[in-house]
Amino acid sequence: GALDDEVLQVFRTVPESMFTLFLVMSGAASDSESNAIATIMDEIPVIKFGFVFFMITSSWTLLSILTAVVSEHMMSATARQDAEMKLHSDEEDRMEQLRELRDLFAIIDQNGDGFLQEEEVLSFLADEDNSHRTAKTVRVPVREVREVLSLLCSRNNGVDMEVFVACLADLGNKVTEKSMLKLESQVGETKDSLVFGVQRLHEMLEELGSWKESQKEIMTAHLAAVSTEKQKHPLDAGVRQNSQRLLQQAPDPELATL
Repeated sequence: GALDDEVLQVFRTVPESMFTLFLVMSGAASDSESNAIATIMDEIPVIKFGFVFFMITSSWTLLSILTAVVSEHMMSATARQDAEMKLHSDEEDRMEQLRELRDLFAIIDQNGDGFLQEEEVLSFLADEDNSHRTAKTVRVPVREVREVLSLLCSRNNGVDMEVFVACLADLGNKVTEKSMLKLESQVGETKDSLVFGVQRLHEMLEELGSWKESQKEIMTAHLAAVSTEKQKHPLDAGVRQNSQRLLQQAPDPELATL
């Protein structure tokens, strides 16, 4: 049959219908609204499926939103905590590795001179237990540890503890942007040192050229004086030979003609 206007009052427009459903979903529907919904369900039983579907989807949607918000907050907090713990743990691990590298250097340095020679390294790594211990400290495979340390200590004067620790501290780490920046910085420092050395060498060559010019002027003046004195006073054979030999040994070809 036809529904009363009082029953349809709560569903007159779409906004009012949405608000009525919201009150039903939140459990805040009034008696008149509850009676109207009950009357509609009695008159149109099929609509019960619509209300069940609405209640399930709305409840699940609300639950999903709340769960997502809480989960995201917990995941963010956990990620920040994990990052802080990782930074702290990485710093502790690095300090422990530096200590182990210093101890390893002291063990390999058998003569105690503060430098590692390639012979000392090869003698130490000849023992299999030492090779495994070194590989664990350096954090490279055992098959590569001999090659790595041999290359590091192949310098003429060996390698000291500071260079040994600095080169091996990050050897087992993957290549990152930080390591590339560090490498670029070291290359830049080396380039600056080379440029400074070349400039200094150029200045020394200029100083040497100036000294040569001054010595040339002094020698020219001396040889000119000797030539003038020779013209004024005849020289005996021995003195004349010495003068000629001095002229022939002049650094500049022009002086030999005086």
